[in-house]
Amino acid sequence: MSKQTQFSSSILLIFELSQLHTNDKNIVSLIHKITNWNTFIDFSHAHGVFTHIYKQLMQYKEIIPVDIQKNLRQVYILQIKESMLITAELIKTMQIFDYTNTKAIAFKGPLLSQFAYANITARQYADIDILVDVTTVYETAQILLENSYFTEDSIELLKNKKFLEVANDFSFFTPKGVHVELHWKLFREKIGKNSEFSIYFQDKTSVNINQYAINSLSTEWLLVYLCLHGSKHAWERIEWINDIYMLLQHTIDWKKTQVCAKQMECETSLYLGLNLVSNLYDISLPKEMLAKINTQKIDNLREDVYTFLNNDLLLHENYLVYKQIKAFQSKLLDSKQKKMILFVSNYMSITRNDILALPLPEKFQWLYYIIKPFRIFYKVIIKKK
Repeated sequence: MSKQTQFSSSILLIFELSQLHTNDKNIVSLIHKITNWNTFIDFSHAHGVFTHIYKQLMQYKEIIPVDIQKNLRQVYILQIKESMLITAELIKTMQIFDYTNTKAIAFKGPLLSQFAYANITARQYADIDILVDVTTVYETAQILLENSYFTEDSIELLKNKKFLEVANDFSFFTPKGVHVELHWKLFREKIGKNSEFSIYFQDKTSVNINQYAINSLSTEWLLVYLCLHGSKHAWERIEWINDIYMLLQHTIDWKKTQVCAKQMECETSLYLGLNLVSNLYDISLPKEMLAKINTQKIDNLREDVYTFLNNDLLLHENYLVYKQIKAFQSKLLDSKQKKMILFVSNYMSITRNDILALPLPEKFQWLYYIIKPFRIFYKVIIKKK
């Protein structure tokens, strides 16, 4: 771990408990430094790591107050119940797609928990993420509606070319109320570039959950995506760093990984994710990757992430934090042109909210660019008053 940054005892304890080979002496010392256990529980849950560290923490219960142990177990049981419900709904959803011959890939959520952690309950998640081809997303939405899934918005939006261009997912809920995000792109393209669904699908792997095979991104595509996702959000959740660490326990084709990152235009994000893991966890990376991740640029980005973690970026949602994240995102880009495009898009690009606020027919969608400045003025000036 970088000696330049001193993390709080809570963060250090989480990182120590997350190691596959733990250091008892360090853990005991850090446990004694936790002065408010309820705050620690809330903190670890907010960072998405509670279920991951719970079992390790319980190995030291002789130095944890009995009432705190009860609280820890109650939170753990509730999270396990939620995870099992979401996993069951994922399987049902994928069975529907298999039955209707709908090509789909699950990622994150229980799929990632099973694949990277070898246990559906080892990782926190609150929804289901499924990727389909943009050309079939409307038909896929119809299939979900026909199977009693529901949505708060009209699926007619999925016929809107501008909406499909600026958004990347559409929310459904299962009959039991579990949130399903139906994606036609892995991410919104302010940072990085999506590949065609066919590329992901041809290279897919299969993950067995409760003896049911579910399509997943290949290890290399998943690694690149997770690094991009974490970097776009300034690695504000420790869970995202843990995900990389656990995924690296699998065999990685590093040449293929670099090709995927280049195709996704996110080499810097990949190298930053690997840099964070190699500095925060006990893990070895091949020499050819170490040469790419241990550069001054990547080290500087890592120190920015440390600063965000120390300042608890996750719990402070305000305009200053928004600006900090946008500045950080700009540093991920390699050219002034891309940085300028990002700057303009942060303020002037059409968003899904613009379209939801005023769904225009295709021939009038050019009006969004005229309306946008007025929406910004209303939001920043009028509404704040």
